[in-house]
Amino acid sequence: MQRAVSLLPASMKYDYKRASRNVLQGIGAKKGWESVISDDFKFVGGDMTKTDPVLGKSAYIEVIKRFGSLFKAMRVKEMIVEGDRAFVRANYDYVFPNRRSMSGDVAEL
Repeated sequence: MQRAVSLLPASMKYDYKRASRNVLQGIGAKKGWESVISDDFKFVGGDMTKTDPVLGKSAYIEVIKRFGSLFKAMRVKEMIVEGDRAFVRANYDYVFPNRRSMSGDVAEL
């Protein structure tokens, strides 16, 4: 899964590392991350059959709600932030509708 993050308009100074950490902690907790995302947020990924980015904050929230139903825990294993770009390797504990479970790393850009 690949995510392209635009947290705030480029004209504003922003601490992207802190914002990335806040979003990831909130997604892991399944709450409290929405306020960090800008309204013009662009997301690439989430549905491997569609290549068009999901546009807008409300559309992204729906993607994360669906994805959030598949995992019970998430841990950040590695994070690199350079300017307004971030790479995160996160480990998710998935639980599928058939009750099977597994852990897997996801690279998020």
